[in-house]
Parts: sequence; structure tokens; C-alpha cells
Amino acid sequence: MSASITNAASSAAALAASTIGTGKAVEASITNAANTQSAVSATTNGAGCGVYGEATHVSGRRVMGKGIGGATGLYGSSGTGAGVYAKSTSGDALQVVGKVSFSRSGLATIAATKTSVKVTLGGVTTSSMILATLQTGAGAVTVASAVPTAGSFTIKLTAAPTKSVEVAWMVLG
Repeated sequence: MSASITNAASSAAALAASTIGTGKAVEASITNAANTQSAVSATTNGAGCGVYGEATHVSGRRVMGKGIGGATGLYGSSGTGAGVYAKSTSGDALQVVGKVSFSRSGLATIAATKTSVKVTLGGVTTSSMILATLQTGAGAVTVASAVPTAGSFTIKLTAAPTKSVEVAWMVLG
């Protein structure tokens, strides 16, 4: 079965649902495990949101995704813009509970008696910001700088360590 509702002459919603009770106004589910389509899909060719949610209670959530059994709870993707945009005028724009993984972070090893290591990473520019910190005790040796260039960056130490050290790094921008 397929249904279509069109409202071409008005700025009002083509479909609206509400409840004054405690249940959901709209619910959709797919019970066929082989189905790869979304239970609800939204597209806009205008400047508005594909999906919009609003919560007026302090503990409410505007849009929520929940992954079960290893599934991703909420996924954002964009070819050129921000995949996920978080904004708050007075609170935290992003709160994370649990581990965080970043594709532009890692570990670099600086060998004993060396004072630097070059890390090659696509997308790094001269205006990228590199955070770097030692993960291995090295006495008085510390990270002196992390200098970005096109496609790579160099982590420099204040002196050569007597044993190899690991440096954790993260690239912003």
C-alpha cells in the first residue's frame, strides 16, 4: 500500500499528528530484518530541516537516536558541510558520556636519540591545530611543538629521549 498527501497551495503541513495523552503522536516500524530502508524518511529541497524536533520540557530531547546491539544511534553525514552541527547559546553544545573516537588522532613514536617525528595525514594544512602530549615518561623531555604543513605535521621534543617515546596527537581544523 502506498499513500500520498499533497498540500501545494498552503504553507501549512501536509500531514499533522498530535496527542493530548501520554502516547506517541506518530510511530513507524519495520519488522522485516532484511529491509534496509528507514522507517521514516524526510527530504527537503528548501532551506528547512529534513527532520525537526522540538522539546519544551527541560528533560526533553528534540531528536534522539538509539542503537541496539551495536547499531549506530544517530548518524550524520555531509559531502561538503558539517555532518553534525551542535549549538547552544548558554550550555554545552556537545555532551558525551562514554568513549570518544576521532579519525584525526593517533600515536606517533619518536625513537631514542631523535627529537622529532613526521606524521603524514591527508587534509592537514598550515592552519591546522595539532594537540600533542607524551604518553611515555621521558624525564625532563617534553613536547616542544607540533608544526603543521600541507598533508603532514612534525612533532618536536625539547631534547632527545634516552628511550623511544610515544606521543598522542589530535588534529583540529
